[in-house]
Amino acid sequence: MKATANHHKKLQQLGFSEKQVKVYMASLGLGPSPVQKIAEKAGVKRATTYVMISSLLEHGLMVCLENGKKVCYAARSPQQLVAMLESEKVRLSEKEKLVAEMLPDLVAFHEAAGGSRVELIEVHTADKAKKAKKPTKK
Repeated sequence: MKATANHHKKLQQLGFSEKQVKVYMASLGLGPSPVQKIAEKAGVKRATTYVMISSLLEHGLMVCLENGKKVCYAARSPQQLVAMLESEKVRLSEKEKLVAEMLPDLVAFHEAAGGSRVELIEVHTADKAKKAKKPTKK
């Protein structure tokens, strides 16, 4: 099966940059390879490829394979995307708990300061309409 623009788009919707996607997809298709080969297949500069590989390593989507002086990188199984999302769910759940714990205090602090209501207004410019927030007192 060949990778399509649709695969690239969907990976970008997961939060990866265009260059991260190019490097990851090139690595999937190549198997263990040196950076130069990955960069060529991805159509990304070698220095940029190192940066993209570093971020993909952090996400757990690539691995570094060292054999003596030779260093190669390889994409991990696409199943790792599921594990990455599970990990993000756990982090998000922890953040939700933190917000739930501090929300009553923050609301009380806001109300003690007199609170404010934010009103949405439209600001028209020559080329397009922009939305801006205008703070108002209760």
